Amino acid sequence: MLMPSAVALVLALVLGFFSLTGRLSTPSSHPAITVPNALLPSGFSPTIERLQQYLRIRTDHPHPDYHAAADFLNKTISHLLPSARIRRVELVPGKPIVIATLQGSDRTLPSLLLNSHTDVVPAEASKWQRDPFAASLAYVDYQWRLYARGAQDMKSVGMQYVEALAA
Repeated sequence: MLMPSAVALVLALVLGFFSLTGRLSTPSSHPAITVPNALLPSGFSPTIERLQQYLRIRTDHPHPDYHAAADFLNKTISHLLPSARIRRVELVPGKPIVIATLQGSDRTLPSLLLNSHTDVVPAEASKWQRDPFAASLAYVDYQWRLYARGAQDMKSVGMQYVEALAA
């Protein structure tokens, strides 16, 4: 497997560029069964549990908790990627940026930059079937689904980067 000389994982906590609204998806023909976390099989998935923890951090506008998100990322990256060099910078007061760098095995290969943001647009609770910040799991149409603001844009992608590099 080819590894770039350095993999820089930048999880930028910057103002989002998207103006998305919280719309309901098309209702399923099968009712959803929401399962409380306490009733899930033990060890359901540490990866999913980490994503749920991240999604529960309120980074919605107008008052995103950037510092809580940065703290979570620092802790998670330190745990999953102990060889990563982690820096936290604040170019704009109150908006920290987490930069994690991993050294690749072949320094002759080019570097790779992975980037995501942690803030999310506001979620109008009246337009959601579930609490948008509960990160609840539901069994729908014979598969597990995770419902939360930021599950697609963009917190899940940031966690996918971290989990993939740790695998």
